Amino acid sequence: MSAADAAFLDAFDSGAPEGGVFGHREHLRLAWILMALAIIALYGLGLAHDLTQPRVRAFYAIDQRGYMRPEDIDLATSSGGETIVGREMPANWDIQNWDAK
Repeated sequence: MSAADAAFLDAFDSGAPEGGVFGHREHLRLAWILMALAIIALYGLGLAHDLTQPRVRAFYAIDQRGYMRPEDIDLATSSGGETIVGREMPANWDIQNWDAK
């Protein structure tokens, strides 16, 4: 958190928001700061900064070209080297009724 955000929170907590006004812009700023703090509280500083490594559900085995038992993988903490390398079209893998999956 930046020093400016910390000062903003301190002013809010003391009941004296910056400039004496707490309008829409200040409300949005407060929401973003609190959301960032919640992410850090839930996931820690190491995970909070990189939201490009989501939790994903693997359900298709590329090497077997078939469905597998679904497995949830947290890409941020996985030690298996899994990464998202690109977007694929379901039709390229014989996946039918994609919208129903």
